[in-house]
This record gives sequence, structure tokens and C-alpha cells, in this order.
Amino acid sequence: MNAKIGFNLPWAASYAIGIAAAAVYAGAILWYGKKRAARKAQKEQQ
Repeated sequence: MNAKIGFNLPWAASYAIGIAAAAVYAGAILWYGKKRAARKAQKEQQ
């Protein structure tokens, strides 16, 4: 498997970058969701 994909990176590096990007994206969604849920819960208490 010696296929070249974008930016002339080897497969292993591309997978590592993709996994890291997916983790950051999922983390951002979870962080934003927690923040939003906390704000919503605070509003309901008032």
C-alpha cells in the first residue's frame, strides 16, 4: 500500500492527523454542549 494521498504524506501520518482532528472536533462539540446545558440549567433555576 504505497498510495500517495494529499500533501505527499505517508498513510500513517495521514491517519494520525485525521484521528487527532476528529478528537479535537468531538471534544469541541462536547465542551460546547456541556457549556450550553449548564447555561440552560442555570436559566431554569431562576
